[in-house]
Amino acid sequence: AVAGQNIDDVICDTLQRMHIDRYEILTLYYGEDVTAQEAQETAKRIKGQYSHIEIEVVDGGQPYYAYILSVE
Repeated sequence: AVAGQNIDDVICDTLQRMHIDRYEILTLYYGEDVTAQEAQETAKRIKGQYSHIEIEVVDGGQPYYAYILSVE
């Protein structure tokens, strides 16, 4: 499990544990407490670290989690 106070750090740690370098597509589902702009900014930061990956940003609308990550 990954936990922390900074969402960017948590996402980065999660992607490292998922071995993101093995995948081509990341879908970033953002929750109801995250704006579309915030989700796009998060996607840009991820792309800055993992330029090889295609990132799709989707309004997931989930009530409890800021983000759900899916990789292919």
